[in-house]
Amino acid sequence: MPHGKVRLLVSLCSMLLIAGCEKQSSTTATLQTPLHEDNCRAADDDWYFPIVKGQQCGVIAVRENPADNNSRMIDLHVLRLPAVTLRAAADPLMIISGGPGQSAIKLAKDFPWLFADVRKQRDLIFVDQRGTGKSSPLECELGETPDNHLSSEQQHQQFLDQLQQCAESHAAVAPYYVTAFAIDDMEVVRQTLGYEKLNLWGVSYGTRVALSYLRAYPQQVRSVILDGVAPAGMDLSKSWLVDNQRALALIAEQCHGHEACQQRYGDIQNHYQALLERLAGSAVTVDVNHPRTAHSTSLQIDPVKLEGLVRMSMYSRDLARLLPFFIHEAIEQRYQPLAGALLVMNDQDFTGISYGMHYTVLCNEDYQAPEAGQEVNSSIRFMGQACAFWPKAELPDSYYQPVVSDVPVLILSGDRDPVTPPRWGESVKENLSQSRHIVVPGGHHFVSGEGCVRQLMTLFIQSASVQDMDTTCVNNIAPFQPYLSIAPAANEPVIMPAAMEASHDKH
Repeated sequence: MPHGKVRLLVSLCSMLLIAGCEKQSSTTATLQTPLHEDNCRAADDDWYFPIVKGQQCGVIAVRENPADNNSRMIDLHVLRLPAVTLRAAADPLMIISGGPGQSAIKLAKDFPWLFADVRKQRDLIFVDQRGTGKSSPLECELGETPDNHLSSEQQHQQFLDQLQQCAESHAAVAPYYVTAFAIDDMEVVRQTLGYEKLNLWGVSYGTRVALSYLRAYPQQVRSVILDGVAPAGMDLSKSWLVDNQRALALIAEQCHGHEACQQRYGDIQNHYQALLERLAGSAVTVDVNHPRTAHSTSLQIDPVKLEGLVRMSMYSRDLARLLPFFIHEAIEQRYQPLAGALLVMNDQDFTGISYGMHYTVLCNEDYQAPEAGQEVNSSIRFMGQACAFWPKAELPDSYYQPVVSDVPVLILSGDRDPVTPPRWGESVKENLSQSRHIVVPGGHHFVSGEGCVRQLMTLFIQSASVQDMDTTCVNNIAPFQPYLSIAPAANEPVIMPAAMEASHDKH
């Protein structure tokens, strides 16, 4: 979600967010360059996978506006990792990334291990959705590192000014980059590559794309895996705060039930609320050595930055276990760990988001103005400001209708996910007659790589059935125990836990 710096904290994560009647694609396509291994090396060295034999890359051209024969052609960049067998199954697995705005091909670098067993029998297909990666990306010039001395409001205003320029530069074409056009592109890719059916795997916003394709082209789908369901109609202005509060409550409840954590840190939720109120009254400027560079720097901490850090930390199992430590140290007016964590997050570009596409989808598909008096968090307030000037797009009449299907669907949820918790998986399951919903007790956002889930996905894709699935192994994926630091002596610096450096949000 938000790009490095304050953008990682003021916008939506990563990891966020169409969900059947069959139809024929109105988009014409031409295979300009055959999928070939040499194209992967020539296109961009960052996309080349020297350890993956036989990778193939190419582009497929589609019209930006399929309804206009005079519309310009845009290139969809495609990566295929062929099955490592002489007789591959006829139906590949297509991987759909999240964001919205994330490049599937760049994400592919992290995923050969995740789908290694699937690839023993099936091709893996990665397509940069229009507006992302190199598929006519809707990029934004968002400037350099923000001044850490500025308040969040000042940083937000700088970012809004940059976003408004971005919105103006993409105003003419942005309406053609919502999800409805992406699923027609997927159908063009399927036809061009000659596959009769697809297996789909989507994460976060990618689950909405997968559901939308299932609705539009049900006869072309063999099976679907949805990790962290983000259906149409979430209405982020209502769900974002509620789902964040639920995830934090589970972390606080775990600490309360853990004797050492309770004794060391006390009531985490009350401390968090007290800290927000304290910082609202007066922001704190902290001098700290950067955890990565060791350079001395200062950082202003206010409620918005604290809220962003807590939210982003809950996306990850590794970082979530540090929250009681961060909050407790700050409530005791030892802000260095909190400041160090913010600096590390501000230095990351976890997902390579194309922000023009990101806001095109969020503002047209997800954001609705809060009702009068409705409580919202800083992300929703900021999103509302951005969406006020973002180009508008028309959505299909069926956009908010539930997806009804009898295609086998495996639904995955992390119980501690702060943005796509299990309730969203349950909401789509009601209309998917051949579905199974697996909730991972210790899971956060993105659970496909946790414990035995990878093996369960492989078995599901092999059988294309949710019948007789033994999923008891997921009960062993328990929440990580809270980090318990040794209480520092007076005036003794608190060392940043190594887990802070080792952790990263995959989505």
